[in-house]
Amino acid sequence: MKNLFLIPLIILISSGAGAQTWRKDIYGTAGNKGVRTIRIKPAAALTIRTLDINTDTLTYSRTFNGSFAGATEDSLSLIPDNVSDLKILGTGVRYSTTIPGKMYLQPGEMKGGALTLPLSDIDFLTYRNHPGSRAGDIGEGAIFTSLFVLMASPFLCIDYKDGTFNAERYKYWALGSTAALFCSFSVEALFGGQKTFQFRSGWSVKNKTVWSFSRDGH
Repeated sequence: MKNLFLIPLIILISSGAGAQTWRKDIYGTAGNKGVRTIRIKPAAALTIRTLDINTDTLTYSRTFNGSFAGATEDSLSLIPDNVSDLKILGTGVRYSTTIPGKMYLQPGEMKGGALTLPLSDIDFLTYRNHPGSRAGDIGEGAIFTSLFVLMASPFLCIDYKDGTFNAERYKYWALGSTAALFCSFSVEALFGGQKTFQFRSGWSVKNKTVWSFSRDGH
């Protein structure tokens, strides 16, 4: 029985073994001494926000939505789906524009289709590893399969010849599908959950934990 549970786990781990996941440590600031590790898988969905101007008369920020394309120690690349600009005047008047990512790319960037941003420019980052993640797809598919088996278990345990119900068989079917469902939700949460990190104090969310890409907090 133990081997039956180990086999799916080994297959699951092996399926993601070839993926090039970017791992980057980030460090807490302003009294938060914690350390977290960002793990972004290829083609993960990204939202990056930068605050370019922040004065009493004008706040100008940009939001990049797209998919993860790679990273180095000091930069991150994404294939942008769209880019939004938001200008807020001191009077409270807001101007917002959104353009397709391809229109935002410079001529030299169009060939690869990726936009590279210095980590020091990133003030807010959200990523979700589920898109393009085989492990996330496995988790989602297994959830539906396990639910189906759980609901179908009573019918699978009926002996239609004599109309009897095999309670012993039902116990194993129900137990197995419930265990598989629990594991599926765990896989989906581990590989498909959305992660959000803020790198500027008070922006874009007030009173949110602030992190830094560098150990010294800069």
